[in-house]
Amino acid sequence: MEIRGSLTQGVIAKQMGISQNMVYRYEQGLSSPSFEYLAWASRHGGVAIDWIITGENPKVFADVYAKAQSRHGAPISDAQRELLVLYEGATKEIQDAAKAVLTPRNGGDALKKRKASA
Repeated sequence: MEIRGSLTQGVIAKQMGISQNMVYRYEQGLSSPSFEYLAWASRHGGVAIDWIITGENPKVFADVYAKAQSRHGAPISDAQRELLVLYEGATKEIQDAAKAVLTPRNGGDALKKRKASA
């Protein structure tokens, strides 16, 4: 399915706490998706829920990506976009854990350290 990208139905099912069969049924239009699933799909795919439901008026969350692009001065890569979407769809606890893992320690600058070692 276009919205889930490279994620498998099994991975989505695990993230959502539902069966893989239910993900399949949602994707095939055999069952109506829950609000939680629609919200996840919207965040992950970067599209509006109404587009997922109706297929009309595609609306991409361009503002989030435009902000990221303006901070970096160049378009964000697919990998960066995927991380951004996953981060936005995560619980606050997981977002905080991701920040803790990615925050440089001892006042250092991770980007400068990475450039210096290259």
